[in-house]
Amino acid sequence: MKICLVSPYANPEKGAAIVRVNSFSGYFTSKGNDVKIFSPARGGLESRENIVRYRGILGLVELLWKTDFDVLIGTSPPITHTFFAMLACKLKRKRFVLDSKDIFTQTAAKLGISNKKIVKFRIYALMEMLVHRNSDKILVLDSTIGKWLEKRYSIPESKILVAPNGVDTKLVHADLAEGKKIRKKLGISAGSRVLIYLGGLGDERYLDFLRESAAIIKKTSATILFVIASDETPVAMGRIAEIESTVKQLGLKDNFLLVKNIPHSEVYRYLSAADIGIDFWEGFELFAVPVKILEYMACGLPVVVKTPANNESFQKFFSENDVGFRSDNWKELAENLERILKNFGPFRLKAKNNAAIIKTKYTRDACNAGVLRVLKDFR
Repeated sequence: MKICLVSPYANPEKGAAIVRVNSFSGYFTSKGNDVKIFSPARGGLESRENIVRYRGILGLVELLWKTDFDVLIGTSPPITHTFFAMLACKLKRKRFVLDSKDIFTQTAAKLGISNKKIVKFRIYALMEMLVHRNSDKILVLDSTIGKWLEKRYSIPESKILVAPNGVDTKLVHADLAEGKKIRKKLGISAGSRVLIYLGGLGDERYLDFLRESAAIIKKTSATILFVIASDETPVAMGRIAEIESTVKQLGLKDNFLLVKNIPHSEVYRYLSAADIGIDFWEGFELFAVPVKILEYMACGLPVVVKTPANNESFQKFFSENDVGFRSDNWKELAENLERILKNFGPFRLKAKNNAAIIKTKYTRDACNAGVLRVLKDFR
């Protein structure tokens, strides 16, 4: 089968979107399929291996028109490129699958990127509705988002496939010996509890977390470790400078470490050096549990998460899996973090089944296999 993936990012760029598309590509290829990844050209990036770079919407449409494929998976957000990929599939009478990871208009409104009253936002909303209604199948990260889409766009349940974020447990697993090496390399004392944040910068409330937890971190001599995927753009560099400035203002210089762009194959070593996985969200009611939390669990870490208020996906996940602690308000989070750091033993026990939960319910291969079965059913 010839499969095209249209993705906003591709190697050597960084981020969770790339991990997912790489996982699809690698798995589909390993099963004897021909896979091409189409991604926008930016920053001097060139086509390589099975990745083809295109310039603008017209470049994408031209590329799709002359490419022979059986099925296309388009990743959203953003919605614009996916919309035109869907149109190209309709004209060529090819199957189109939407990987609806985040609801683009909902995310844009929450982040203040776009105002619901402006014409551009309404055009995006129309595109989003048309893409969802005209997809042959829609991949969603969890059932809560799937049910929201069914109601929002009058989509039949049969069109939805839950394809959750998963973990490649061959790459991401606990290795205490490697963790000790990383602690030594970074100069972390043996008695310091390490709180690790893994991922990109932008949407999450990392500055708020630093401000709310600073006194507790210093009082308990804990260490915050940020393992960041970032590029060298002015926006990205500005975010890192903002973190460094906040750390200095809060007097956290001796309790904070930041490392950048660790290869995904090496991430397990840093997770194995930590004691607690952390994450912090605000305002995203329609948002699935991110893959970083699953990767914390795969390495046997208990998690502490500031969740958005009224987010059903987080509520459901934590009610089904006793993996750590979550709160939708900063005061409660800070109080519990202090209690945890002062008496870590009982909290550590919450992680005893975390790796097993991942292997049973959240592996990349299981997700990929389910998606591939759907693609083959189209034939």
